[in-house]
Amino acid sequence: MEELFCESCLELAECIITQISSEFEGAREERQDYLIDSFHAVLDYVVLLESLRPEFSLLVDVLTALNTAMNASMEARVHLARTRGRPKLSIENDQLQYLLETCFRIKDICVLLGCSRSTIERRMHDGQLSIYSSVTDSELDNAVRRITSSHPFCGQKTILGRLRSMSIRVQRRRVRESMCRVDPIGIENRKRKILHRRVYSVESPNALWHLDGYHKLIRWKFVIHGAIDGYSRLITYLRVSTNNRASTVLGAFRSAIEHYGLPSRIRTDRGGENVLVAEHLLNHPLRANHLRPVIVGKSVHNQRIERLWRDLYSGCISFFYNLFYFLEDVGVLDVNNDSDLYTLQFVSLPHIQVKLDQFRDGWANHGLRTEHNQTPLQLWVMGLQGIHASNPNHTALDGIEEVMFAGTALVYIETPKQPFSPLPIKHAV
Repeated sequence: MEELFCESCLELAECIITQISSEFEGAREERQDYLIDSFHAVLDYVVLLESLRPEFSLLVDVLTALNTAMNASMEARVHLARTRGRPKLSIENDQLQYLLETCFRIKDICVLLGCSRSTIERRMHDGQLSIYSSVTDSELDNAVRRITSSHPFCGQKTILGRLRSMSIRVQRRRVRESMCRVDPIGIENRKRKILHRRVYSVESPNALWHLDGYHKLIRWKFVIHGAIDGYSRLITYLRVSTNNRASTVLGAFRSAIEHYGLPSRIRTDRGGENVLVAEHLLNHPLRANHLRPVIVGKSVHNQRIERLWRDLYSGCISFFYNLFYFLEDVGVLDVNNDSDLYTLQFVSLPHIQVKLDQFRDGWANHGLRTEHNQTPLQLWVMGLQGIHASNPNHTALDGIEEVMFAGTALVYIETPKQPFSPLPIKHAV
């Protein structure tokens, strides 16, 4: 009877070993853990049988060799011990101390070493390691005082980084408290210089257009005038000319009105080229009743259009900028010669305008990261639908037609016959 029992145990052990050997290498981490647990249960049982029957010693040797092969394939190294339970992970105390001194968080250390949080905390306790340094408030104050004396404009994070570089790891709360004790006047001085960033917010499309002129090519007597809708960032017009006259800007503005409707307000600088546009908006019969339909200020504060110029240069104007300078360097172009400038303008003006149109169309269809990858054109159309939903009598959407600009479909909207009606909820960007 005992012989049959032993043979059955051997057959069961052989079956389990065969299954583990075939599945272990290609199994996922969770499956490997389960297989290892099953294997250790078999090993413990066979060790128990060895105490009853000496002939089981050979099987124990085979299982031990298999255990070694399984442990070698694991990511983390383990101590091999013929004891019950899972083998102990081998995490060197110096390795753990280095990771703590490098300011890794415990959850990051768990990922690096492939173990659980409780394992790391237990090893830290065994090795008498801590995330933070044993520094008294007096010692911390002295260290902060040395930093602020040589760098009086350092903020909390900068001081925290300098302390870490000095192997002083403390909580941010303690750094704040130390700074209040050591340098209270410096904290108040730095508060006065904090840059408070404002959130750009307008109600809807055509609520505010930003107008400006771009003079990057003024050396060759080219001026680019543009406008952008503040809500959707849709470029309403982008035109190059060889002058900076108010009539030129007014022509571009009127053309934009024919396609996108009348804006409720505009934002410009104090340049004389914007005078006719301001008069046209103030005297327009369909203008909304705003106290300040024309907002005037410094050009550098005209946020939307100033940001557009940066992208326009990198995506379009830089080519002509470098080309014209190259023509000067090789002696083909003389900016002091009127004939050279006239020829350059006659040849280049149409090409620049084509590139501007291509840039405008591409801009209308490029995704905006801060708007969930929606395009300016999508934001503009969706905003107009919001206006229509809040005011069903509004006629701005009644005349939507598709027109083609350089092969790209844009939306044409007739000038509304009623005053502009904003959305009830502001759109913050």
